[in-house]
Amino acid sequence: MNLLHRALDKPRTLALRHWLFQIHLWVGIFVGLYAIAIGVSGAILVFREEIVESSLHQWRSITAPPGAPQASPDEIVAAVRKASGYQGTLTLEFPQHPDRAIEATFFTRNFMHYVFVDPYRAQVLAEVIPGGAALRWLDTLHSNFFLKRPGRVINGIGGLLLVLLALTGICIWWPGRKLWRRRLIIDFRGRFKRLNWDIHNTFGFWGLTGVVIVSFTGAFFTWPQIYRAAVDRYFPLSKSAAPPRVERQPDASRAPLAALLAAANQAAPEGPAWRINIPGSPNDPVRVLKRGDGDPPYRTATTITLNPYTSRVLSVDRYADHTAGDKIFAWIGPLHTGNFGGLAVKILYALIGLFFPALFITGFIMWWDRVVMRRWRAAHPAPRKQEAAVQV
Repeated sequence: MNLLHRALDKPRTLALRHWLFQIHLWVGIFVGLYAIAIGVSGAILVFREEIVESSLHQWRSITAPPGAPQASPDEIVAAVRKASGYQGTLTLEFPQHPDRAIEATFFTRNFMHYVFVDPYRAQVLAEVIPGGAALRWLDTLHSNFFLKRPGRVINGIGGLLLVLLALTGICIWWPGRKLWRRRLIIDFRGRFKRLNWDIHNTFGFWGLTGVVIVSFTGAFFTWPQIYRAAVDRYFPLSKSAAPPRVERQPDASRAPLAALLAAANQAAPEGPAWRINIPGSPNDPVRVLKRGDGDPPYRTATTITLNPYTSRVLSVDRYADHTAGDKIFAWIGPLHTGNFGGLAVKILYALIGLFFPALFITGFIMWWDRVVMRRWRAAHPAPRKQEAAVQV
């Protein structure tokens, strides 16, 4: 029987399978607790938008005064800065309906603040940090294990080790052409050991693609430049220009936001402005976003960059003008978070996240029974066997 036939029909006879099994075993033991933490936290964070929305929806609706004009964007910004005391970079999101509040957002210490403003009275309705302490704790755990950059590096290494675990797992999963169908289902009539074995093998097979995608894209957040260079090698990316800087003239004052929005609408007339990013630094440009057609809409948005003093358009970035490499690169983040395709995709991603602890726990049980308990029983034989040996 040649090597190919052995691999197809009797893979257990291959020395390579033995070494792959050892790699799978010890990598699994090494990253086990990491897999539980990253899988459970990820399964919850998939629904981050729904969790945030549950704490914000009560502030979104307002009663529009009949025939009343809306306050100017500058009046809205002034109200937000006065109420919050925040003077840094601020983003306004304009509602699509007249009975919705304007949302202003800004970051402090990695926390997102939402400020809701009545667009007719320029009155701040509420300032909210959504999700509470529990969501922020989970987010920090999932991103960097509370260790900032060192934790981010650990996360990247862990993601790549999970890819290795999945690939070695599928190799040792293969039982041969006569038995492979049996490995695709769980027999709930079997004893606990057999049931545990079936769960590990079945989850490993059906979850393979999802586990590899989530783990591999997770490492992207640690080394984005490496991923960018890899994509650019085969699918050229647009040349990234240096962020535009605006040289402020002496005694120059900012143009009204209404004038900036008008200039953005003239440069890119496709639909009304969705968001405007107002920098805190005097030398940074203003950015206006037009809602895209994709899901989420910001991934396919059109961005217009303007000089905040002269309203001159510095650049217009349309999704349709992006290269194939740009679009592939832009998909890496959504492929990790499941933030596309609606609720069905999010539920699928949550299940993938729960595969991580399920695979580790079932694998640990097999290792404990086959290795630890076997050695324990060999070192501590049962008293009856000892007595029988004495009698003989």
